[in-house]
Amino acid sequence: MSAIKFEAILKNKATDGWYIELTDTMENKTVKCDDLDIFSQNIEKMGAEYGNDIEVVWSQDEDVSPEYAQELRVSMMAYQEKYKDEIEQDENNVSSS
Repeated sequence: MSAIKFEAILKNKATDGWYIELTDTMENKTVKCDDLDIFSQNIEKMGAEYGNDIEVVWSQDEDVSPEYAQELRVSMMAYQEKYKDEIEQDENNVSSS
């Protein structure tokens, strides 16, 4: 079975800042994630229903500023660095399955 596609769309908040709209395309369930910690929690919870065999397809609304897009990229790099050991362990577990 191929990975289940989730959509993650970077959007502007009504006032200031950004959020990620995360959609499970199989169940058409959408949640709003105000930061990467919430996004990570939702990915883990929603992905567990599929044995974590998911693929996240990223996009952004046209009106999202380059500054917000860059802020998210930098935050994601910092998040990956912070959890690098866990990410590598998860990848090793998947490849050895």
